[in-house]
Amino acid sequence: MKRSFLYLLLAIVLSLTITACQASQSDKPEERSAKETTEPAAQEKIFKSSDELFQLTADDTWKNAAKTLDIEDASIAIGKNDQAYITLISEYRYNFADGLSGYHEMVVKNMQDHIDEDKTGEEEELRLGDHDAFKTEITGKVDGEESTYVIYCVEIEDYYVQVICWSGTDDQEKFAAEFDKIARSLMSRSEAQENSEESGNTSDESSESSWDRTEE
Repeated sequence: MKRSFLYLLLAIVLSLTITACQASQSDKPEERSAKETTEPAAQEKIFKSSDELFQLTADDTWKNAAKTLDIEDASIAIGKNDQAYITLISEYRYNFADGLSGYHEMVVKNMQDHIDEDKTGEEEELRLGDHDAFKTEITGKVDGEESTYVIYCVEIEDYYVQVICWSGTDDQEKFAAEFDKIARSLMSRSEAQENSEESGNTSDESSESSWDRTEE
């Protein structure tokens, strides 16, 4: 567990450094405005985990960031414009004795141990789809860079799943609703197949092929 978070925090530092460099070379406001008015509307995109157990849905402004982040235990790693990132890590729940609440507390504590000047918000209970979940927000510094992390932990079938979202603190308000929407889209493979069948694809072959159409 600790090793996973060390990789995550190193990745955060890398992503923020990239963002700072690109910000200094960004287009002028009027050029950005012109681009925004001509870009087509974003389309829905499904990101499936490398272990084929879970999926998240985002729009197509999000891209696969597995190579950029290089987080060993993350089965999904996506990023948006080098400003925001989301990772998914799943673990077999029977390896943990304290239930989902205890697991969430452990994940939060691991994050706090590697963040300087951390400010941790209140733990929030919520539902992600049909599943109980916990959410905590932490703001702090890693190598002097201030960023905000939103941690969701949910129990799905035989697994505890972490969905960890982060951005620079100045961008947190901009991404907060999007983080929450993507986290709430979390589904297991079996749930995705059931939804496919309910929408009219009733054959096993159809539901399997729907799952296999992974967006890169």
